[in-house]
Amino acid sequence: MFMMTLRLRAIEELGIKFSTELLYEKLTAACNPKNFTGEAYNKERLELANRLYQEVLMNADNVFALEGIEEEAKELMNNMTANTALEKQSDKDNNDGCLTYLIIISALCLCFLLITLLVMVFNAN
Repeated sequence: MFMMTLRLRAIEELGIKFSTELLYEKLTAACNPKNFTGEAYNKERLELANRLYQEVLMNADNVFALEGIEEEAKELMNNMTANTALEKQSDKDNNDGCLTYLIIISALCLCFLLITLLVMVFNAN
């Protein structure tokens, strides 16, 4: 409560504007009605997502409204997180494997270049 009062005073008295970009992006992604169609269809959740999505779009620059919407959207976000957690982990595992492979190949190329340079320097003497 203290932080909300402090923030409200900063907005009103000092004219400070708080960024809503990250919260806006998070909420538009979480509340997008497309997430609740197809296999994930649930009438009540789709209606809630529709309502919250419209509220997010209408309040893009209002940090207080977005925080209120975020509270309402927690159930939607939790369910989305549970549904996509395995997909994200699988993607992360695949990306980590590719990155490791790339680092090993790069290190081998660098070693080859260093050895070649050393051979050229010693042969030049």
